[in-house]
Amino acid sequence: MKKAKKFIVHAVALIWIIFSLVYIGYYIWNKQESKAALQQVYDNGQADMKNKLIEDTKNCDPVTIYQGDTSFQFINTSCQNKAGINSGTYKGPTSPPPSK
Repeated sequence: MKKAKKFIVHAVALIWIIFSLVYIGYYIWNKQESKAALQQVYDNGQADMKNKLIEDTKNCDPVTIYQGDTSFQFINTSCQNKAGINSGTYKGPTSPPPSK
């Protein structure tokens, strides 16, 4: 009888250890997958913003981008000669940031 109880205790302990190792392995794998997916979303957002900025500045109009209370104006430098703007001196139109 003691051998049967000892065998059951060992079997339960072994099953618990195997389950714990599988759970830990899955947790680590899932965390890595989440990081990879988040990085892909971040990279796609960066590429989208760059493409939009390039597309918006093709028509030689300044593009204003807001970050918090700060605004930045971008203009295609190849358009400066067409508009008669000296390099590095163009400030563009000023407008307040959008209201929140």
